[in-house]
Order: sequence, then structure tokens, then C-alpha cells
Amino acid sequence: SSVGVLSSWGRLTGDHHLGTGRPRFVHVLKGVNMAFRVEALALPRTGLLRGKGAETHNEDLICAWALARGWRLVYDPAIRFLYHIRPTFGGLFRQYRNYGRARVQVVRKHADFLRPKHLAPALLVLAMVAAMVIAFIVPAFAWAGGLVIGGYLVAVFGAAFFLAARADFTRPDLVAIGLMCLHLGYGIGTWLGLAEALRERVR
Repeated sequence: SSVGVLSSWGRLTGDHHLGTGRPRFVHVLKGVNMAFRVEALALPRTGLLRGKGAETHNEDLICAWALARGWRLVYDPAIRFLYHIRPTFGGLFRQYRNYGRARVQVVRKHADFLRPKHLAPALLVLAMVAAMVIAFIVPAFAWAGGLVIGGYLVAVFGAAFFLAARADFTRPDLVAIGLMCLHLGYGIGTWLGLAEALRERVR
């Protein structure tokens, strides 16, 4: 199965926990369970590693660093570990907010990792905020805000019903809330990451 592969247009094939077959070379490993040779992470200065033991939300950057210096990443499906999923929507939102912030860090170090789809959640958040502000200032254009937000909700619930039916899950409403946590969390996280980058430049 294809796991940990970054396509030419930016899609990362995940599902590391479902992989089968023999050990093989990949582009990205999961931060929850990865190990590197010390020489592979001979970073030029301190402060680049943000995790304590595990590079959570930051594995793209670490893997890209090692690959750029000629190292190879090996994925072995035989390795097993316990993973606790986020038990609440709030936890899921915070997780993807951290992913969005980390993506900015990755792109700052490796600009070639940026793909159009990485910007979609941030643009969604921007469109929603802009629509609400315009509707507040010029009530006559409130329909524009309704079109943006309503269109998004239709798309989310359509996807939720499809995913729930495919998995034989009877609560598409929960799937829809989860999808919104992913999209809005990642988008807000991206803007927070950009704000942090701007503050660092100003200093």
C-alpha cells in the first residue's frame, strides 16, 4: 500500500497505521513514532526542533530536512504502537490548528512543499470573516455572506453524508462537525502561523 508518499501536486498519502507489506522508503513519517540518526538531524542552530521527544505537528519539516541532505526514510509496517485519538471536537480543532501553524514553519524552511491545497482552509476562513464584516457594515450585501457560509455548509454536510454512508456510520452530523473542526482549525492555525512569522521578521 502507498503510505507516506508526497505526490507532485502536494497530496500526502497518510494511513501509516494501515500500511502493510515490506519496509520501504517514503517521503514522510509520522511524528508519533519515528526515530532518526543523530547525524541526519545535524541542524545548523538550536531551536529548530520544537518537540520534546516527539516532533508533533512538525514531522514534515524534520523529514524534509533529512531528505534534502541525502538521507532516506524507511517505513516499516511491522512496527506497532498505541495511539489515543482526540476524544473531543475541541481537541480535534486544536490539533488541526497546530497543524496549520506548523505548515507555515515547514514552508518557511522548504518553500517547495507549498501546494495550492494548503492555502484552501486559510482562504476559507478569510472569505467567511470578510463576508461577515461586509454584511455587518453594508446590510444590503448580507446575501453574500449567506452565500459563502451557506455554500460551505452544503458542501460539508454533503461530504459528511457521503463519508458516513461509506463507513456505515449513523451520525453524519458528527462527521460534519468534525470536518468543520479540520477546515477551520487548519485555516485559523495558518493565519496564526503567518502572524508569528511576521512578528519574528519585525523583531
